[in-house]
Amino acid sequence: MPDEPSKPQKRDPKKAGAEGSAKGGSAKDDPSIVFPNILRNTRTVPATASAFWSPGMTGNQIFSSESSGMTVTFGPVGPSASYTSGPVVRGERERELEQQISHLKQETDALQKRLLEQQQQAGEERDTVEQLKQTVAELQEKETQNFILHRIHPDARKSFLESKEFREEFLSPNPRPAFVMAVDLRRSTELMLKSRRPKLFAEFITGLCTTLGNLVLMNHGVFDKFTGDGILAFFPEFYSGTDAGYYAMTVADACHRVFAEHYRAHYSSFHTVIKDVGLGIGVDYGEIHLINIGQELAIVGTPVVYACRMAGTSARTTLVNQQAYEPLHEKYSLYCSFTEGEIDVKHEGAHLGYHAHLSQNSSYTPTQPAWLKYSKEVEAR
Repeated sequence: MPDEPSKPQKRDPKKAGAEGSAKGGSAKDDPSIVFPNILRNTRTVPATASAFWSPGMTGNQIFSSESSGMTVTFGPVGPSASYTSGPVVRGERERELEQQISHLKQETDALQKRLLEQQQQAGEERDTVEQLKQTVAELQEKETQNFILHRIHPDARKSFLESKEFREEFLSPNPRPAFVMAVDLRRSTELMLKSRRPKLFAEFITGLCTTLGNLVLMNHGVFDKFTGDGILAFFPEFYSGTDAGYYAMTVADACHRVFAEHYRAHYSSFHTVIKDVGLGIGVDYGEIHLINIGQELAIVGTPVVYACRMAGTSARTTLVNQQAYEPLHEKYSLYCSFTEGEIDVKHEGAHLGYHAHLSQNSSYTPTQPAWLKYSKEVEAR
């Protein structure tokens, strides 16, 4: 009979432990573990190892366990198969991923730092922009104040600078009732052509307008502008007072007298002296708006339009529009003379107007201008 195959002998665990102790450690500490009877798929693996082996494996194969930090090496298939512990071996893709993560972290940190710097810089820029806006607004306000300062009565200037309430009257966006007066030199082009030299006519017209402007200021009106061959002025009730209309009529009459004297004094500036020349003055009343244009203050509104159109009347005449006639006639009919007239307005046809002038030897005494109350308040401080 053939010999029966020998049965595998069972290994005594105590002896195995003793053998392991004899080699200098326990079975758990032994880095090399022998798998007996590999063909029967039996093995002894430490509890801490996560390596595994299957019957189909051949040759040397390596498996690693991330949880144990062990590298398991299987030798040739057979009873001599063993494994040893060592550092984890990472694949190329894993290393590449970790490098990408590291790079992205660095890039994120850099971007966050840059964003913080930009936010800080943006905050500084916003502060600078706001400061610039405030400075520009303050500059425009100061320039406007300076513009107004030289267009009001000399005695009102100190009060204007020291009284915020007074300044706000001029700078308010709200409409203001006022009499508006436009003065136009009739036949000014002919006068210019008959002047002996351009310089002489320039001196004539600038001297005239300066004098007319002073008349406005001294009678508590506001000088608006020089129009080239005349002036524009207004008499707001918040500044000129309740007798703003009377002050306007006083200035209108004075302008006609001043022109006659000024023209006579400059006869020598012209080749020939035209007799039918003089001022046309238009007056209207209503609500106006004071607006800032650059550093200047300008008046706009219907009274401005029709005061200028009424100024197209004949020389040496003051023509009052209907809206101005009504309050003037109601309050000053005993001191002013009014006669119906008309004027042909371009594209509008004939308009009713009233030739007006102060009565001779008028005994009316106007009330004090409104700006004086600000002056008294400033002096009382």
